[in-house]
Amino acid sequence: VQAFTVRKLGALSFTRVLRGPLFFQPAPPDIHAIALKQIKRAFPMRRLNWSTVMPEVAPSPAWQTASESRGLHRIMDGYETAWIDLRKSEKALRSGLKQKWRNQLAKAEAAGLSVEETDKVDWLLDHYDRQRRQRRYTGPSGKLLAALPVEGMLALRARWQGNTAAGVLFVRHGFDATYQVGWTGDAGRDLNAHNLLLWQGLLHLKKAGVRFLDMGGIDAAALPGIAHFKQGLGGEAFHCAGVYL
Repeated sequence: VQAFTVRKLGALSFTRVLRGPLFFQPAPPDIHAIALKQIKRAFPMRRLNWSTVMPEVAPSPAWQTASESRGLHRIMDGYETAWIDLRKSEKALRSGLKQKWRNQLAKAEAAGLSVEETDKVDWLLDHYDRQRRQRRYTGPSGKLLAALPVEGMLALRARWQGNTAAGVLFVRHGFDATYQVGWTGDAGRDLNAHNLLLWQGLLHLKKAGVRFLDMGGIDAAALPGIAHFKQGLGGEAFHCAGVYL
C-alpha cells in the first residue's frame, strides 16, 4: 500500500490511501476491510492528523456489510473510470466505439494527420500544466509525471502541416496502462486529432502486450465534455465504492 501525506502549517497532516491496498491474489470484501482497518491504525486519527482510504473495491452489499462491521465510514464517492479490454481484436475494438466517436476517427484518418511516437514529453507536459490550471482540475503535476521512467511511457504526437496539433501520454504499469495526459490545439480539435491519437495509442499498447487500458478517471459532473469523450471508446464502467474515514 502507498500512502500520501501532506502537511499544512507545519502541524496539520492529511494522509490519503488511493486505490489500495493491492493484493497478490483476489481478496473478498471482508479481507479488504480488515486490511484497511490495519492501515488506518498506522495513521491514527488525532486532532491534527486526518486520514482517509479509497480501496479498489466495487460497491456491493457484501462490501457495505464488511466495511460497516470494521467501523469504516463512507464520506464521499470513489474514483470512477472506464476500462478497455485490449485483448479483443482490432476489429472488435473498432466496432465497440460509439458511432459519433467512430465517425470522428474516420474524419481524422482522412485528414492527412501524421502520428509519431516520441520520448520527448516536456512540450506535452507544459501544455497539460497550463490546461490543468485553466480548468482548475486536480491531478499530478507535469513535474511529477516527468520523473516517471521513459520506458514506462507511451507518448504520441499528431502533426498537421508541420505543426503539432495534439498529444497524448499513456503510463504503463505491469500488463495494464492508464491514459494520463491529453492535449489538443485549435487545429487538432477541428480535425479530431485526439480521436486518432487515442485510437493509435490503443493499437500501440495492444501490440506491446498491454491487456487493459484505464481511461484515467471519468467525472461527468465536473468535466462532462471530457467524460463523454472518454466514454465514446466503449469501455466497461467501473467505480470504487467510496472514500472512507
